[in-house]
Amino acid sequence: MAYKPNLYETFDPEFCKVDKIYPVLITSDKAYSSIGVNEYVNKKVSTIKPRLSKYYKNKFGKALKISQFNVQRPVIIDLDTLIMYSLILNRGSLDIFDLINEYNGLGKTGEPILLSFYTFMMDYHKIGAQGNDFIQLLYGDIIETVEDKMDVNTGDIK
Repeated sequence: MAYKPNLYETFDPEFCKVDKIYPVLITSDKAYSSIGVNEYVNKKVSTIKPRLSKYYKNKFGKALKISQFNVQRPVIIDLDTLIMYSLILNRGSLDIFDLINEYNGLGKTGEPILLSFYTFMMDYHKIGAQGNDFIQLLYGDIIETVEDKMDVNTGDIK
C-alpha cells in the first residue's frame, strides 16, 4: 500500500498516541508455528520498516515519523495457543504484552528467534490442566443455555 498522509489517523484516531506497535498475526494454521517461520517473517518485515519512515501529520498538526514509533518484532500466534492460555490471560496472571516482549527479548543479542511463540509458551510458561474454570470460561454461556432448556431428570428439552 502506498503511503498517504493521515491514512493511519483515518483508520485509527488513537494511532498518534501509542508508545509501541505490536504486529501480531493470529492464525488457525499450526504450520505457522514451525521452527523458523516467525524469524523468516521478521526478516521480511525488517526490509519494509525503513520504507515506513514517511511523515504524516496528526490531528494536532505535528509531523510524526512512523519510524519514531517503537514497532516491535512481528509475532505469529496460533489460535490454539491463545485458547490454551485464555483462562490465565483472562485472570491477568499473564499479560499478552509482557509475553510478546519476553518472546522478542530472546533475540536481543542479535541471534535469530527460531522457536515459535507456541514453543516459547510451552518452554517458558508451561501450564497444567485448567479444569472446570477453563471449561466455564470457554463454554459457560452454552452450558447455561442448555441447562436452562433441558429437564435435568429426563434430559428432554423444555
